[in-house]
Amino acid sequence: MKIIYAKKSTGINEDGSFQNPKYFDHPDSTATSVVIYGDYPDIKDAYEKLGISVEVRKNPHMKVESLTMNVQVGVTPELQQFIDDAKAECAKVVAENTELKNQISVYEQANKDHSELLSENSRLKDALLILENQCAELKAQLALGNESPASRVETTDTNYESWTVPQIKDFLASKEIGFKSSASKDELLALIPKE
Repeated sequence: MKIIYAKKSTGINEDGSFQNPKYFDHPDSTATSVVIYGDYPDIKDAYEKLGISVEVRKNPHMKVESLTMNVQVGVTPELQQFIDDAKAECAKVVAENTELKNQISVYEQANKDHSELLSENSRLKDALLILENQCAELKAQLALGNESPASRVETTDTNYESWTVPQIKDFLASKEIGFKSSASKDELLALIPKE
């Protein structure tokens, strides 16, 4: 009978009685041959003392230890030229990248300044519209003449019904007659003293 010592039987394509070397305590004298997968010198020696042939094989499940090799390779002139060209290209790309970052920074600052200018421009346009409206009102008042509407109308026209609300208010103010600012034209006309 052939005895095969291996920790695992998977991956081993041969017939025999599989034994785990971990549980070996004495050799089996009925064995006709022994195959050992892995390094188990005690098992090998025990069977060889009985005169049974022993074959030691590489364990198919054994992890291969990493192998470190020091290799010295000379650099050919062509390879050195390629390396130098690659370094020069990398330096060029780094410089271009730095320049692009600077340009982006300038653009972002300009964009921020542009937004602030647009906001200020909008504010100034609004202020200008208000001033234009006030100027238009002042021009309209000046078109009526330098005199107050109440005094001008007082001397030329005593038909108070044809006056505008601002003219009536100016007249009442010149006569020191109080009135509500929200008073209607009829309420203001009622305050004018009868002559």
